[in-house]
Amino acid sequence: MATFNQVIFNSKQAGKYLGISQKTLSKRRDDGEILAIREGAHWHYRKQDLDDYLERKAQKWTAIPALETHCSFEFDNGKQCRNHRKMHNDFCREHAPQPVMR
Repeated sequence: MATFNQVIFNSKQAGKYLGISQKTLSKRRDDGEILAIREGAHWHYRKQDLDDYLERKAQKWTAIPALETHCSFEFDNGKQCRNHRKMHNDFCREHAPQPVMR
């Protein structure tokens, strides 16, 4: 339900509020990740919808544990070769808890 005391941003303000470019904002809007209202040639964003997007984004990233090196594929200098790094990253993706999207 719409109320009259909602904060509404234009595209430039919404991009600045989210810390992303207007091009990225448009892509997120077109992908359905960010809700927007079109009025003629202009797009408007409710602050609550932008806050919801930020919350979903934060939940997604906090659900993934820190990628610690928990494998034995390191060289003496602490670096990994490309194949072992890929194996490590694949392992982390497989065993990381999946984010819950609401």
